[in-house]
Amino acid sequence: MKFLSIIALFLTLSAQAWAALPDRYVVVPNRSDSSLTLVATPQGTVLQKVTEQDTGFAFEPLYAASLPRFHMVSVSDRKNSRLLFFDSRDFRYLGHVPTSQGLFHMWPTPEQKEILVSADIDRVVDVVEINRFNDQVVFKKRQLNPGALFSSGKP
Repeated sequence: MKFLSIIALFLTLSAQAWAALPDRYVVVPNRSDSSLTLVATPQGTVLQKVTEQDTGFAFEPLYAASLPRFHMVSVSDRKNSRLLFFDSRDFRYLGHVPTSQGLFHMWPTPEQKEILVSADIDRVVDVVEINRFNDQVVFKKRQLNPGALFSSGKP
């Protein structure tokens, strides 16, 4: 019995090692087909394609941002008004954070503790404070209402 447990552990560890991504890759959001393509750099070979089968729902990715502090990649999903989070080491889907309507652009702060999200339908900027505990994304959200900045156009 102990021998079978050791074999099972070895197979589990081996499967995890095979699923690991290289240190350098680019995430390409494919808005038109609701997917993400992971491309190795500098080779340019496709490593993986992430679709709604991986997340459990259709999404409309616009931008991707690396969050090395938390071993995560954040992807903006305009269709569902939320930020999607993936583990940067194997690209497992970790969860999402709701945002205001019209999620247009997003960028992390230099410390990677917050992500600023521009929403052109609600005409606000969401500030999403993020953290990660194991495979749980923890967040707190607040809004900035820049008022006059949006009076004549989009953010």
